[in-house]
Amino acid sequence: MRASSLIVLAALAPLPALAQGVVDRAEVTVRSGRHPTFTRLTFALPEGMTWQLGRAGGGGYRLLLDRPAQFDTSSVYQRIGTDSVAALVAGPSDLRLDLGCECYAEAFMATPQLLAIDLRPGKPPASARYEQPLQAAAEPHALPAHDDRIDAAVPLVFRPRPTPEPDLSVLEAALIESFARAAAQGLVDPAAPVQTQTVAAAPPLVAPPDQPADAGPVTEAVVAVPGVAAQTSLDRDTGRPAPDRLSRAGEECLPDAGFDFAQWGNGLTLQDAIATGFGALYTVNEAVTREGVATLARSYLHFGFGREAAAITALYPLPDAGVARLAALGRIIDEDLVAPPMFAAQQGCLGAVSLWSALEADALPPLRSEDRIALINALRDLPEPLRGQMGLRLARLFLQVGEVETAQSVMAIGSTAHTFGSEGVASLIADHLGGAAAALSVLRQAQGEGGVLEADSLLAVVDAILVRQEIPPEALLEMVAAARYGARGTAQGADLAAAQTRMLLARSDLATAKAFLSQIDLGLTASGLRDLRDALLSAQAASLPDLAFLTEALSTDAATVGGAAGNAVARRLIDLGFADQALVFLTPAADGPDMAERRYLRAEASALTGQATIGLAALTGLSDPRAEALRLNLSDPVMAVDGDDRAWRSGDWGALAQTDDTLIRAAALEMAAPAPAATSVDSIAQAEALLGDAAAARALANDLLGRFAPPR
Repeated sequence: MRASSLIVLAALAPLPALAQGVVDRAEVTVRSGRHPTFTRLTFALPEGMTWQLGRAGGGGYRLLLDRPAQFDTSSVYQRIGTDSVAALVAGPSDLRLDLGCECYAEAFMATPQLLAIDLRPGKPPASARYEQPLQAAAEPHALPAHDDRIDAAVPLVFRPRPTPEPDLSVLEAALIESFARAAAQGLVDPAAPVQTQTVAAAPPLVAPPDQPADAGPVTEAVVAVPGVAAQTSLDRDTGRPAPDRLSRAGEECLPDAGFDFAQWGNGLTLQDAIATGFGALYTVNEAVTREGVATLARSYLHFGFGREAAAITALYPLPDAGVARLAALGRIIDEDLVAPPMFAAQQGCLGAVSLWSALEADALPPLRSEDRIALINALRDLPEPLRGQMGLRLARLFLQVGEVETAQSVMAIGSTAHTFGSEGVASLIADHLGGAAAALSVLRQAQGEGGVLEADSLLAVVDAILVRQEIPPEALLEMVAAARYGARGTAQGADLAAAQTRMLLARSDLATAKAFLSQIDLGLTASGLRDLRDALLSAQAASLPDLAFLTEALSTDAATVGGAAGNAVARRLIDLGFADQALVFLTPAADGPDMAERRYLRAEASALTGQATIGLAALTGLSDPRAEALRLNLSDPVMAVDGDDRAWRSGDWGALAQTDDTLIRAAALEMAAPAPAATSVDSIAQAEALLGDAAAARALANDLLGRFAPPR
């Protein structure tokens, strides 16, 4: 029985094969969850590991294991703030919990390998068991293999298979993963005091399938043959849609019975619902029923476990439209891609499917008033906590199309305003109504109340501010930096690093942005890092003083620069008279509009360096006024509009002596004239003549300085 259960759960959370060899330190993954009356930490312990919990110095707690362990705490602060757990300090075989509140700890075994520690506010009661100081040399005590405070662990009642028992070490990790998700979300809770003696296993919630009297009617089924499945029953859940209910695409709308989440686990605990689903999966004849697969998937969906629901349907791939829709719902709940889309053709329907069509597309179609009503009604009909999770996503979609008031209405439904991540959506609404200052005020209030600032919400606020080309507040920059530190090593951490860089650039803090991008632990992809460095280089080309810009540009490898940034650098170099260096940045190919601009810049730089052939080749096929002016300059430099400018930059005084510009011609003649021989001043007349020449030279220099803008 145990082997078969674990084999199935391997499909629910596929894991890579274990590395060969002996592992000296067991890995213990720590998860977290924030709840109205407590904060929970869960620890996935290896089989046979025992533990002790007691007080540590400074008022915190210390968890001691009986063997060396590697604690993975990377995801802890993505779900909780530091108001309860100020810090986690890992040792070779222990973990110290530094508290940020006046609270006490309760601990219980959610499963034989899953330890849960709840931190509750207030002073510890007299019955608190973990208030004694814990000595490092103490021997950990073994707890019972099962904690009878849980009404029933999630039962797995698959019948054994006539196959050799496999190595279950990897599969057990999958079991722990599913329990950890449930426990961290508060779906596995104690109901009675802990007993330290061994207790008898609770009776099964569902009678074994070899007891026909309690098994219920045997339904027509498919024998479980690997890789072979056939549909043997109609889709009783969804039925036939009414002919007068059509979507915008002309398809019949799916009836609400196929989305009755509230009834799929109504009145049951998670444990009982999953037990019922597993009990219905097999018949006494060792067959898998369509109804069993659907019941188990619906049980997971009711509690918001989309990944598990999709995995169950994948494990038993019945060619059944209703089961396929359940799998799609599971992927939508966990924000996984549904390919091909399942509900795309249902847009415009006014039933429960309207919500799932919008969430699948991650966008709202053009809305009528009845569409809004349908979406909100579909959300109201969902059970908690699924209603809150989907409510946040729906509110975001309304904000994307500018419907702020509708988003506010969604946030007022059920627990949506108190769901993890709600602070960020509330800040987006405030940003739409009152700008960055209002959004920042909401985030500060949430932070002060111990809320967790979700990465996606912070990123959305940053994007909204940058799209409006506003200067991001410094306090928001600090929030993003703090969130990035907590999410380092994850994809969200990389996204926050990119947002932090863009905020620094928007604040014109180029030096800090450059230093930040030089760090090696940002988690950015190669292309993402290049894009941010290009943005920095473009900002430097636009705003740095001449000398500082030249220092940056001339030390940059042009081959590593993107199209837009290369063009910005080349433009500034041309303006400063460094056309040769500009051509270096204009040599690599670019795409789209960047390449079009690059052709003009190549022609301009080529004209200044006397490389007419290269410049004319760059203008091939272009006939707009800008191209014609450049072509004229390259073909007839003397008559070109900017011929004097080119001659001035190159010091061609002979050419400038022929120009019609009186000031330029005078300067050229003066520069071309031979320098007078040094003679002694023997008379007042000679001195007056020299003073007159000096005054004339000064006047000429002042006129030239007035003509040309000085360097920055």
